[in-house]
Amino acid sequence: MRRDDASQFSFFTRFTLPSSSDRTPSSRPAPSPQAPVGRARHRDVGAILLARGYGRIADPQQRLFRHPLVPVALTPLLQFPLRWLARSGLVGKVAISARDVATSVSEWLASQPSMPFELAVASDTYPRGPAGMTRDAAALIPSSRYVVSEGARLPDLDLQALLDAHVASGAAITTVIETDRRSRHGAPRQLPGGVYIFEREVLDLIAPNGFQDIKQGLLETAHARRLGVHAWERRGLTPAIVDFASYLGTSNWLVSNLDARPEDYPGFVACGEGLRHPSAEVHPSATLLGPVLVGEGARIEAGAVVVGPSVIGDRAVLAPNATVSRSVLLDAVLVESDAHVDWSVVTAGARVQTGESIADRVVVTRSRGLRAGLRRSAPVIAPAAIGVAARAACLG
Repeated sequence: MRRDDASQFSFFTRFTLPSSSDRTPSSRPAPSPQAPVGRARHRDVGAILLARGYGRIADPQQRLFRHPLVPVALTPLLQFPLRWLARSGLVGKVAISARDVATSVSEWLASQPSMPFELAVASDTYPRGPAGMTRDAAALIPSSRYVVSEGARLPDLDLQALLDAHVASGAAITTVIETDRRSRHGAPRQLPGGVYIFEREVLDLIAPNGFQDIKQGLLETAHARRLGVHAWERRGLTPAIVDFASYLGTSNWLVSNLDARPEDYPGFVACGEGLRHPSAEVHPSATLLGPVLVGEGARIEAGAVVVGPSVIGDRAVLAPNATVSRSVLLDAVLVESDAHVDWSVVTAGARVQTGESIADRVVVTRSRGLRAGLRRSAPVIAPAAIGVAARAACLG
C-alpha cells in the first residue's frame, strides 16, 4: 500500500467537529431584497476544496503537477485557496477532499500554524468525480451553504460579492464564469471558473456512490429540478495548475508580482527585484537579473547567473558559473558548474551535471539517474546571450 492510499475517510481537524447527528440542516431561506448585505448574512458557511490526486497516473512528471502540495513560488499549491478563504473571514469550516494523497495533506496541515476555521480531510478509495467528492467531504462539515473550489486553482475573487449575488439570486447553485477578453478570435471567451456556491439541498441530488460530475451532471440535474442555477461572471482568468506550461507560467507570474503580497513571505529580504530567505547565500560575484525568489538554505555560488522570473528552492545549489533562467528548481536541486537550465522545472533532489544544458523540460530523478521529458516549444535563451549585468543588491 502506498503512503497516500486509504481505505476509508480519514480526518484531520484542529478543533472537534460536530457530527451530523448534532446538527439539523437548515432549509434555504427565501431571498429577501430587504435582507442586509454583509458578513452577518453569510452564517454557517462551509468550504470544500477539491484537490486533485494521482488516480491511475504513473508518470512521475504528470504526478508532480497533480499533487496538491506541489510548491508554487515556494508555497504549497493548497495554501493558496486556504489563504483566500482565511482572508475572506466568511468561512467557519473547511473540508479538503484529497483523494489518494490524504495522508501527506494531513501531515502537512499538522505542521502549519493554526487557521481561522475548522479543518477536515477526506480520502476516496475509488473515483467519485467532483460532485461525488463534494458530497463526501460535506458530510464532515455540516453547513447550510458551501463554497466549493477546485484545489488546483489560485482563487482571488471577491467571496463576499459572490455570496451576496448568490443569496440575491435565490438559486440553489451559483457557478463562476470567467471572461477572457484577450481572445484572439474577436469575441471574449467564457470559461468555467472552478468555484461554486451550493445550498445544502443540492447534496441530495448527488448519488452516494459512483462517479458524479459537477459541470456535466449536477448542474443539469439541478436545472431540471428547477432548483435554480445562477451564473456569476467575472473578468479575467484564475490561474490553475494542470500541466508543465500552466505550472511554469503561474510560477513566473507570482514571482514577477512578489511586491503584491509581501506578507506571504514573512522574514524574506529584498534581493534585487526579488526576495530571498535570510539563510540563503548569494556570492558577491553571482548575478541575478529580474525577479528571483530564493528559498531557505539555498546557495548561489561564484559566477553563477540567475535570470528571472525564476525560483531557487530550499537548499538548492548553483555551483560556480552555472546558469538558470526562467525556471523553477525545487528543494535540494544541484546545478553543477557550467551547466545551463532554461524554461524548465527541476524536481526535488535532481542534479544537472557539469556542462549539461537543459531547456524546455521537466527534469526528474529516477533510480537509473536523470531523465528529462515533456518537450515543449518555448523560445530558448542561449546562455551566451545573457552576458554580464549589474550585480543584484542582495548580498550577505
